[in-house]
Amino acid sequence: MKVFFLNQVNQPVHLRQLRGQIERYLIKKPKAPFILSADTWGGAFDNETLEAATSFRQYRNGRIICYAGYECWSSGLAMLAIGDIRVAQRDTQFMLHEPAIPIKRVSNATQGAFTLKSWQGFMDQVDKRRNIYFGYLDERTKQPAGYWRALAQPSPDVHYFSAQDMLERGLLTHIVDEYSEISALAHRL
Repeated sequence: MKVFFLNQVNQPVHLRQLRGQIERYLIKKPKAPFILSADTWGGAFDNETLEAATSFRQYRNGRIICYAGYECWSSGLAMLAIGDIRVAQRDTQFMLHEPAIPIKRVSNATQGAFTLKSWQGFMDQVDKRRNIYFGYLDERTKQPAGYWRALAQPSPDVHYFSAQDMLERGLLTHIVDEYSEISALAHRL
């Protein structure tokens, strides 16, 4: 089974390459399951990450196993939520917080004539991304709308969870002790 590594969520070039690799794989093997490793320190939930998460969601068709083996932080949670089967090793650490939006992107929008209207437009985009991020988590875990956003409060504090916590909250479907156990899960797809 093919494994794709998501470790550099904050690198737009990596995300574009990863999407291309998955698309080429699915052209060759359209019904084949694959593993998306969601081990990551996270990264900003910016346009590239949002676009990647959205496109990865279209691959869901009973084929994606998302796996976290040691840590799945920040925007990595939205990527983990993509999986049809979402699995982690027992000692994996998860981190949740309000999604970070890179400030350097603001400087481009605010050069020149900075107005209240342009700031409100930026904040609208930030809120839209946050809604999408928390929406992915709510949808996949079958939690009521706003559940994950409430868990992330108070912002900007970070909140750490164990694999057992995430299994109980519905983000994980399985906990394994060994990576080799994942192949047995693949037969369920």
